[in-house]
Amino acid sequence: MDKEKRILVTDNSFLADGRRFVIYSSLNIERYRILEELQVRARYGQNYAQMHTGYLKVVDLINKGKRFEADIALNNMMQGVARAINKQHDPLLLMATLFCCEDSEDRTIWSEESANEKIELWSKEGYPVEDFFRLSLQLCRRYQDGLFSDLLDTSEEAEQ
Repeated sequence: MDKEKRILVTDNSFLADGRRFVIYSSLNIERYRILEELQVRARYGQNYAQMHTGYLKVVDLINKGKRFEADIALNNMMQGVARAINKQHDPLLLMATLFCCEDSEDRTIWSEESANEKIELWSKEGYPVEDFFRLSLQLCRRYQDGLFSDLLDTSEEAEQ
C-alpha cells in the first residue's frame, strides 16, 4: 500500500502530477484582495445550525419591521449556501491556491478557474484536504500577524 501523501507545515514545496508547487509566504496586492474576499466567504459559509439561526434572525427582523436588515441577512444566508449547492470548492482550499504556485505561474493574477484546476491536480495526487486547510489557516495567520507587528514596529520607529 502506498504511503499517504502529506504536506507538512515545514514544507516549502510539494509535487502533484509531476509538477512542483512552491508554498509562498507573501502575496501581491491583487492576491491579497482575493484573500480578504475568501476569508469573508470562509467566515460566513453556512452549516445547518447557522442556517436555522439565520432564519430565526430574519423572522425576528421582519417581526420588528426591519425589512432592509432582514433582506441583507437573508441574502447573506443564500450566498453562504449557494457555494455548496453549486459544488464550488471550500474557501480555505481556494486560499491555498493563492499561496501554492507552480514555478512558472504568474503570481500577479488569479482566477477561480485556474484555482479549481490546481485543486483537481492536488486531489488526484491524493493529498488530504486538511493539509490545505491547515496550510491556508497558518499562512493567513502568519501573514496577518506579521503584517500587524510590522505596522506596530514602523509606527513605534516613527514616534521616536
